[in-house]
Amino acid sequence: MTPAPDAEPRIRIGVSSCLLGDAVRWDGRHKHLPFLTDAVGPRVDWIRVCPEVEIGLGVPRPAIRMVAAAEAEPRLVETGTQRDLTDRMETYARDRVAELDGPDGVDGWVLKSRSPSCGLDVEVEGATGRAPGRAPGRFARVLRERRPGLPVVEETDLQDEPTRRHFFERAAAHQRLRTFFSGAWTLETLIAFHERHELQVISHSAEARRELAMIVAQGAGGACELTAAHYREAMARALASPAPADRAMGTLLRAWNRLDGRLPAERAGEVEAAVRDF
Repeated sequence: MTPAPDAEPRIRIGVSSCLLGDAVRWDGRHKHLPFLTDAVGPRVDWIRVCPEVEIGLGVPRPAIRMVAAAEAEPRLVETGTQRDLTDRMETYARDRVAELDGPDGVDGWVLKSRSPSCGLDVEVEGATGRAPGRAPGRFARVLRERRPGLPVVEETDLQDEPTRRHFFERAAAHQRLRTFFSGAWTLETLIAFHERHELQVISHSAEARRELAMIVAQGAGGACELTAAHYREAMARALASPAPADRAMGTLLRAWNRLDGRLPAERAGEVEAAVRDF
């Protein structure tokens, strides 16, 4: 079915492909998370990534692990052969992250926990087999360095409802920003975009609202890439932390006040009750 002309583009999420059921893990298995395919899948476009397969490792394959290195970042080492895969993974990660940026890029990532390539907090082995510390997997580290404002979670984070809700709020906002700034925008359309998102920003931070308004005002000379970059970065910072409950409640009341008198009495009563019960 062809989407309606005014349908909003779907959110694009990068994902460790084993979480969608692809049998790409070192042991030839997968780590399918049904929530992603059944509940979330109809609403997003998944961009499948398996760094280990994409650097040329087979399935099945020897396991890889993070190993401490003297005065250096942990190395990515293949079990048994002791082959060092760090440089190959670094080159791949830089290229893949750059490929998934821009107008057709991704709006967030769901990564496999504990993976030496994708995990955000991975055990690092010492020379004796002990774990002297923890570090991001090699792909995840490059991703966080190159795209610091992008929402990134592990699949285990999505088990927590507030964390899950916040992740998809940020991803949806990123999608709208990506779509808006990839088009032929003007200062006037940026002002309209800003006004549509004002209540969302207020629910997170009054200071962020002022910062974004200042960026719009300073862009009065016309649309430019610098204004776009500053606005996107400030919006990412504004939404980086979940909205506090008291601010969210205050924002709902503000929204209700704007609607007051515009809805039929029966509908208005339902909306007001929902706001009061929040």
